Amino acid sequence: MSRSTTFLLLLAGVALAGEALPAAKSPESKSPESKAPESKLPEPKLPGLDTPWPEAEMALWQAKVAKVIAAHQGKSGVDSTDEREKSSLLRTELAWLAGDRDIAIAAMQEEDKEAESIHAWTEGIDLYYCFTLKGQVVKYFWFGDQLKPEYRERMRKAGATWSASDPRPSLEYVLALEDRDPQVVAFAQANLDKMWRTPDEVRALADQADKEKDGAANKQRFAAYMRKFAGAMPQTKPTDVAGWRHWMAMLTDSAEINQVAGEPVHAFLVFEEYERRVNPNPHPKFGIGSGPVGTVWSPNVRGMRADARNTDNLRAMRDIAVYLFAEETVRNADAAGKPSPDHEQVRRYYKHKLQRAAATYWSMGNGEWDSMAYLGHTTAAWCNLYSFARDEEVRRSGKAVLDLICTSAARRWWNNAWGGPQARDYGDVGSSGTEPSCGAAGYFSLFFAPTVEQVEPEADQVTAILSGYRPPFAVVQLARRAQTPPREEWAAQPAYETWLPQNQRSPVSFETTSYGRGWQLGSLARGSGGDVNGFKLLIDRPGKVPATMCVSGGPGKNAAISQAPGECIAQRGNAVLWLGQAPEPKAGKDGKTAAFAWQTQFSVPKGLPRSQAGDWWIIDAGAAWVAIRPFGCTPAFDQPVTIGGKKEAIPFLEGLLLKANAPGFQGFALEIGDPATHATREAFAAALAKSTIDVAELAQGKVGCTSSAGYRMAVRWAQPQPEVWHDGVQVDWMARRDHWRAAPGSPSAVNLGFFQGELTVVAGGQRFVGKVDLKTGVYTWK
Repeated sequence: MSRSTTFLLLLAGVALAGEALPAAKSPESKSPESKAPESKLPEPKLPGLDTPWPEAEMALWQAKVAKVIAAHQGKSGVDSTDEREKSSLLRTELAWLAGDRDIAIAAMQEEDKEAESIHAWTEGIDLYYCFTLKGQVVKYFWFGDQLKPEYRERMRKAGATWSASDPRPSLEYVLALEDRDPQVVAFAQANLDKMWRTPDEVRALADQADKEKDGAANKQRFAAYMRKFAGAMPQTKPTDVAGWRHWMAMLTDSAEINQVAGEPVHAFLVFEEYERRVNPNPHPKFGIGSGPVGTVWSPNVRGMRADARNTDNLRAMRDIAVYLFAEETVRNADAAGKPSPDHEQVRRYYKHKLQRAAATYWSMGNGEWDSMAYLGHTTAAWCNLYSFARDEEVRRSGKAVLDLICTSAARRWWNNAWGGPQARDYGDVGSSGTEPSCGAAGYFSLFFAPTVEQVEPEADQVTAILSGYRPPFAVVQLARRAQTPPREEWAAQPAYETWLPQNQRSPVSFETTSYGRGWQLGSLARGSGGDVNGFKLLIDRPGKVPATMCVSGGPGKNAAISQAPGECIAQRGNAVLWLGQAPEPKAGKDGKTAAFAWQTQFSVPKGLPRSQAGDWWIIDAGAAWVAIRPFGCTPAFDQPVTIGGKKEAIPFLEGLLLKANAPGFQGFALEIGDPATHATREAFAAALAKSTIDVAELAQGKVGCTSSAGYRMAVRWAQPQPEVWHDGVQVDWMARRDHWRAAPGSPSAVNLGFFQGELTVVAGGQRFVGKVDLKTGVYTWK
């Protein structure tokens, strides 16, 4: 009997001395076929897929799982409005594991609130919303034999109906034309033929958008770009892969779309509107929808049979669910002696998509890189693929993505805090406005926490528990910082939509992360912007989640991601140079120019002792001292900190405002000291006295410094990346394209080269090497 089986039997209150386990009973499911919980474990792992852990870690894992499950007892209840099953269905599944068998299984089978409208064509089962699909997969494939037979049959039929054709047609068919499987190529070509429009037909699409008088700005942008596209596109349908790729590149050209729009816009708002209007598989009830893309996600607007959003986490939930239901239908059809070629085509195409996704992750990372808000959701979806895919190559692709995501998370997770920088940051300074961990920090505590007490129960964790997946133990050791500090890592992060070929040419953000004794600091050379956090510092605090410190570039902005004009950062080890630009005040609608006021906000935990040493302000953060030296600005302490644009102040944070003295460039130098590098605060202050700041060219957007350790750095604002010098040598950003690697002279803990497909993790006496064939997506490891 396996340890995991033993654990679940113990959880169910069953003795291990040969006692029989009673079948679970509920008012809806009393048939003799109801199986005991030990039969409800996931499918046995395929040979070679297990990543062994030490015995002690397996015992700890079981105890952590027990805590997560027990925390969900009494949490049954599913809200089926729109995508609100996102967490409620998963919580209910955990409640079933906790012993709430009758109420939980009944809640899982409650009629969906939109069963007779949106979901009527899929037997009243919600297979539309991506967040819902995450839990529906678990419900059908893991809890299936606990469902009422008639409900399970409804789900089976729904999955078969839904996956009989591609529920989310897209321009990505172009990327399948070079697949090694001729059936995939034929399927993609057939769908592209349906989505092709001649130049005159494209102009007609533009005319139709103009006639739809609903005031939608995106329809106007779409119409304007389609007219330009029609004049430049091929006059006849492409006949080779190169022609189709050129057609796709024109449709998705962000620079051209922005030029026509006359303002920065997300390119997907235009090319996904094209996908909506030429959709070969429109929704059975709503057709192609009313549009436009970018308003709401429901099928009456988007017109797809599956939620069309393409963020990494939602793509994974959708694509994995389509694959699994298509594969299930093919297996059932084959078993009945009635093969289903349509489902087999969909299965093969989605196998291609998932393997291509794995190859992209292993080439340059993912677009939602390290997002505290979404990385847990993404991991949960890939756990489902690892759990339930029968095709060994597909299951290996699932493990490939999980191993890479967990490595990424291990670089960020630290004692239930989440380091940075990161994409898609909603301003989670100190974890969404509360001190306990949340989001990805909570999710990955199940894998990484060294004690049961540190585990933060979270609904998505049910997918990890039921999958049998565990990250390589070297990755766990990486998360626990089982490497000798100090060390420095470089990373290069991709553009958001990594599946677009033009976004695979080069990374767009270049990161430096330093790990000290009790602290870690990460920054991006071009700073924050959009929804990307470009500066984050974590410092250990005894008995608490590590302190989180971020920089907001402008007044009244998001405490984690707001960008100052001209923002750029140079970092080496424990030292940082942060440069921003205070803009000239603008005239208001009344024609009057407001008085000049501009401030940069450095958010810190409330109540930390601080003192001044010359031009430096030193904050005592517990495990380390943080020293800040402003230039071109004046500090003001004890200011309220808001999050995500909200007016309410975060109760446990306060702001150090650096108020610009005049329009123009300004900023600060920052250094971190700890008792291992400087025995006392006084010794740290004495070392700081040796540092210098060179502001001779500040008006031209350049500043330099010599740190207390003797490092020389300089940074000058430039686009698309700032100019940075270390010890007089200018950084060549293209030489730093590797996704992860150690800085020169620093011990190597994690390495993944740009488009190399080979990951090495070394930590705590453990070594892991994984390889993905970037042409096929096939994964091997040792």
